[in-house]
Amino acid sequence: MLGEEGKACFSPWSTCWLRSSQEFEKSLGGNNMALSPKAMLRIASMVRGDGVFNGEQVILRQWINESMIPRAYSSWSGLGYGYGWFITPSGYVIARGYGGQIIAAHKERQLAVAITSDPNHPAGSDGYFGQLLELLDGPLLAFGSSSRLELST
Repeated sequence: MLGEEGKACFSPWSTCWLRSSQEFEKSLGGNNMALSPKAMLRIASMVRGDGVFNGEQVILRQWINESMIPRAYSSWSGLGYGYGWFITPSGYVIARGYGGQIIAAHKERQLAVAITSDPNHPAGSDGYFGQLLELLDGPLLAFGSSSRLELST
């Protein structure tokens, strides 16, 4: 579905990709995807739930599991990298965006997390992104083991 001029949008995820300014319509691929925090949380919840969204299997469980197996390791963060997901030693799978945007799921602790940050500044692995990982591995992971808070997705 085509949304605002220059964007390709998809429902129910509230997701848009910026499109190129070239004469032919072409998505910019893996970059410039615009997600609302609610859409980010929906994706995290769906991944945490083995591909189930609103009670329906929308992505095969096998694909979700295969995508979370490290196939390589980042030379910047040291994190494992599967099919589109960074994998942390503590058990999170993370989709990472510019400026510290994070979609994180932790199946064992039943956590789904969306973090939005300043999109105008880079978040290097040795700086701000590292601090966000500490937030995930510290208080959020501890919260996931002691309690459960359900937010409307």
